[in-house]
Amino acid sequence: MKEEEWARTDVWADVLGMVPLPLSVRKLQLWIIAICRLGWNERDPSELIYVMDQIEKFVDRSISHQEYVRAIDFADYILDQEKHNHIAEILSNIHYCQIGDLYGIGQLRYNIDNMWSEPTPLIADMARDIFGNPYRPVTFEPSWQTSTATAVARQMYDSREFSLMPILADALQDAGCECPEVLDHCRDPKGIHARGCWVADHVLGLAERPVRKNGPEKPESST
Repeated sequence: MKEEEWARTDVWADVLGMVPLPLSVRKLQLWIIAICRLGWNERDPSELIYVMDQIEKFVDRSISHQEYVRAIDFADYILDQEKHNHIAEILSNIHYCQIGDLYGIGQLRYNIDNMWSEPTPLIADMARDIFGNPYRPVTFEPSWQTSTATAVARQMYDSREFSLMPILADALQDAGCECPEVLDHCRDPKGIHARGCWVADHVLGLAERPVRKNGPEKPESST
């Protein structure tokens, strides 16, 4: 796939298919949570928001693995009540991202594709925002991580509201960044952003965790 095709495709699997392996567990889970938030509506149980919040906290290493397992168990419970709730099923299976289980990842793909009644480019756009352009990798200079840039990125990350991306671009440019990939990503008026956005992640210095090749079939239940 050429870069122009990658940038235009609405097929999220094609977007992720060009990202160098191994994929980051953190980014993969944040991408899944982001699209679940996009797909959630008032007909879905409000408790799913709690599950998503808990998984995000675990990704940020601010809650324990046991609390993370409880959140997945709660998604299982919601799924028992609503057999065809795709968001609940996605959250119930999200741990497969960590262990690289092909069956579980296949289940995730099935439910992601069925979350909406028709294809949406938002899922692919979100993948491009979080994983970045594999054709144009950027070496992020430490000098760009000024207190202003970090404060702006942190505010957006914590609030999940990314309207300040152009302000972040200004702060990065003031710090000496003239990289078009970085600045254009921040200033794109049609851009969609979420936790895990590759530029904000670089500013915040957030660590990556690769997908493990092996592991247990399922996290050990807390019950």
